Amino acid sequence: MAAKGGFPSWLLDGKERISSSQDWKAFVAELHEVIQQQLTESHVQQFTDLSDAEKTLFMERAAMALQGGQAYDALYAKVSLTMDQCLSNEIARELLEESPINTKTDLILNNAKEGSVGILKKWPDLKSKLHVCFNQSLPWALRHIVWRLFLSSTKARKEYVDILSTNPRAAMSELDLEISQKCENLLNSETTVEELRGSVGAFYGMKAVLSYYHSRKQSRVSLTDIEYMLMLPLIYTASKSISRRDPPPSHVVAMLVEEYISLMESRPGYVVDSGSDIHDEEMKSFTFKVAQIIQERDSDLAIKLGQACIPSEKIITTEAARQSVFEEGLTTLVRPCIKALFVGFLNIDTVLYIWDQYIIGLDVPGYHTECLPVFTVVYLMLLKDQLMRCDDISAMETVLKEGSRNIKTSQFQYLVNRFFYRDLYGLLNKDEKTGLPVLDPTQTKYPPWHHWSKGRIPSHTTAETRRLAREQREYERERLLQQQREADDKRRDAEEQQRRDAEYQNKRRAAADLEKVDEEKLYLENLLDEERRRREESERRAAAEIERLQKEIEAMKGRKFKSPAPSVFSLRSVISYLIPAPPPSRASGAVTKFNILPPPRSPTPHDPEKVQAQRIMLDILGKVQQTIFKISQGDSKEAADLDKESREALKNHRNDFKFAEKQVFGRELRPGEFDSLPEDEKEKKSEEMMGVIKERIEGRRKAALNKKK
Repeated sequence: MAAKGGFPSWLLDGKERISSSQDWKAFVAELHEVIQQQLTESHVQQFTDLSDAEKTLFMERAAMALQGGQAYDALYAKVSLTMDQCLSNEIARELLEESPINTKTDLILNNAKEGSVGILKKWPDLKSKLHVCFNQSLPWALRHIVWRLFLSSTKARKEYVDILSTNPRAAMSELDLEISQKCENLLNSETTVEELRGSVGAFYGMKAVLSYYHSRKQSRVSLTDIEYMLMLPLIYTASKSISRRDPPPSHVVAMLVEEYISLMESRPGYVVDSGSDIHDEEMKSFTFKVAQIIQERDSDLAIKLGQACIPSEKIITTEAARQSVFEEGLTTLVRPCIKALFVGFLNIDTVLYIWDQYIIGLDVPGYHTECLPVFTVVYLMLLKDQLMRCDDISAMETVLKEGSRNIKTSQFQYLVNRFFYRDLYGLLNKDEKTGLPVLDPTQTKYPPWHHWSKGRIPSHTTAETRRLAREQREYERERLLQQQREADDKRRDAEEQQRRDAEYQNKRRAAADLEKVDEEKLYLENLLDEERRRREESERRAAAEIERLQKEIEAMKGRKFKSPAPSVFSLRSVISYLIPAPPPSRASGAVTKFNILPPPRSPTPHDPEKVQAQRIMLDILGKVQQTIFKISQGDSKEAADLDKESREALKNHRNDFKFAEKQVFGRELRPGEFDSLPEDEKEKKSEEMMGVIKERIEGRRKAALNKKK
């Protein structure tokens, strides 16, 4: 069962158990000590001062130093035991809960495959650990990622993607039509890959790769049959991710291009066999090794092959000449199959098995000079019965071409395990003291996994028992569903109660705010009433004062004044009475030698009584006005404060009006623009503007009240 990160749940469970175990903590502590010792010897203060490559080197040295130690062996055994238990528990769970169709062995292999694929995708550098899979046919999902890791070529992929993005025509060969025809004929005629017959995706993928490969060679010479044949295993492996009806996507074609170019460039010289001197020498060395192995493992077959390689009319007297003729005949016999890497000679499953062994050793120098001769010898040994009945090389070539399609993978595995396993496995893992648990229990000192085989075989049950068990499972499922529903109901009730509580709190806060507003309103109304009473009292006092003054004026109007004869003294006395004397100045107070007399004035005629009464009345009214103004607006300081507040109110009113224009019209209006609007629109806009102005006035009022508090 898959879990997060692409890893199966049993693998994550095992990781958690291992990381929390005492064996892991002890190993990490020793690893830290060894790394610290290396840092001291290298005169390095901190591990973080190292580069990434140096950190990796220090870690590898420390791990190699701990291999074989007590902490390492304890951790190794803990990992093996934990993985065994976790995988077995997962298989038991699947058998109990999911009722799978596959057998227990199939489930174990599938889960192990999922774990391996997830680890390789996460850490591609661990591909060297796949050396433990030697002599095993990889599952498709594992083979797909293993081939992609070992045949990766960033340079080849980048070149193809760049050409495809800049000039797609350059990715096609001049012989694209010929390549298309040969690909179609090969897929329809090759019996070892009948599953690819009629597959549109396989055809287009194969044609695209070979066409680009030929254009990359920059040659007008057609591709060889071998170059076509070597594409078949790659396209067959990728066929499960390719639609049979549609061309493959571009990323799949790019992956196939990368794998094919890496494969062609990594071939040994005796596989390329271009006819050059270097390749001829490598072919001779290859044939010599094959002949040597056959003579060591199966002398009867070696003798028969030697006899068939020597023409009847040719007489050979020396052993060296006989060996030379034998090797030449053997070269003629095995050259076609080794150049094609057995494609077209064996069934596709066996070919994929051989390619698995070939590809997992691409990172080991010298491995191919040993493994391909071994598989060639095993190939001949499996056809021994048919070859022993042949009299010449041509008959043996026919046997190799036509009689080998029925050879099974298990037959190859048996002979390899019997005669060559130890040498080839040791060659693959020569740089590692220990590795992952190997598939052959005899090759490791640690006990093999056995938990999966300890489970009891379920006893035979009747239909009635199965029905009761099914009903019990159904009842348990319903019970769990009911529990889930109850939990959901409780959760919804809790959410509803929480919502109601929040709503109640909001209502309480709203009521408190409303009560506060009412109190403020009442307080302001009281202030307004008090101010109104003061104004009314002031107005009453002013009215009473005015009435009194009016009575005095009326009384003064009824009084008769005698007017004396006008004289200079009387005129001056009237003027001095009406006009107060100015304050003394510096000039008037100074003592001068000569007094400057005022210019002579003509005498002012005496005003009549009516004019004097009117003037007196005006003076009285002016005094009354000043008294009323002082009562209503106070003294000079209070008047200044009132003027300031009036100016502030006018300024706020203008700002409110401009803001309302922007809110309603989106801009400030020009003079007279509002009056030019229609009456309906003018009335509507006026209401909207008044609403905006009221909101701003209310906002300032609340701000002022909060500031007072």
